[in-house]
Amino acid sequence: MSRKGVNRWKEIEQEKPDRENDQPKAVALVIRFSVIVKTALDWENKMTYKKFIEKHGEEEVKFSSYYKYSFTFKNEKLAVGCGGSHDDIYRLEVNAEPIKIKNIDLTWAKIGEEFYSFTW
Repeated sequence: MSRKGVNRWKEIEQEKPDRENDQPKAVALVIRFSVIVKTALDWENKMTYKKFIEKHGEEEVKFSSYYKYSFTFKNEKLAVGCGGSHDDIYRLEVNAEPIKIKNIDLTWAKIGEEFYSFTW
């Protein structure tokens, strides 16, 4: 758990419960702690660019679309994108041929409902 999460948990523990409403406050305390732990775990398990390339780098995608300096490539299970500035349009040659993900300078990826941003 992150230091911020631990400090917040200590603050919550020190709050004095209202004796008339002990049960609702206890439930609220458990819910708050669960959110803090989930947030910390999500941050620690966040997919980094390096992890994404290790896991999906060999997969092939095809050019799908271009919009406002951003290129999108897709296959049946994921979508990836690169670009975002006017300088980027001159760095990438696109065609109908499949390209391996590791050969694209990714700025984002989407697998199902999970979205990953790789902006530096």
